[in-house]
Amino acid sequence: MPSEKQMWDVLRTPMVKIKLDPVRVENPALPGTPDVNYIEGWTELKHADRWPPRGGPLQLNHPPTPEQRTWLLRRWHNGGNCWLTLRVGREWLIFRGCDVITLWADTRDAPPNKQELEAAAAWRGETPAGAAAFLVDGRLD
Repeated sequence: MPSEKQMWDVLRTPMVKIKLDPVRVENPALPGTPDVNYIEGWTELKHADRWPPRGGPLQLNHPPTPEQRTWLLRRWHNGGNCWLTLRVGREWLIFRGCDVITLWADTRDAPPNKQELEAAAAWRGETPAGAAAFLVDGRLD
């Protein structure tokens, strides 16, 4: 089972290569702070081994916490460059910080499914290099 640390190890190399100067952050003083800070912004890392069969809801071992959802929403609405980067198997998806709060809302009956996540993703691909390249200047609004 891949872990968030393994995901970081795979994503870090292409981020360093394109000079994003990524730094892994663990911040108990401010719950909700994303996992990775880089020159252009922040990203929270989440992973799952595979998509559920028959398109069911994607159950993450550690879904975004209310603090993480709030942090991403607040920073996005203040003009920040912040994302949630999700790896499912070999597929990488990146979501705008402002979309995380609704995708993983406490009021939902179930977590989002593959179709919802793919439709909401700001970027989708199969390489960590592609994900890193998107994070450079993904926010163009």
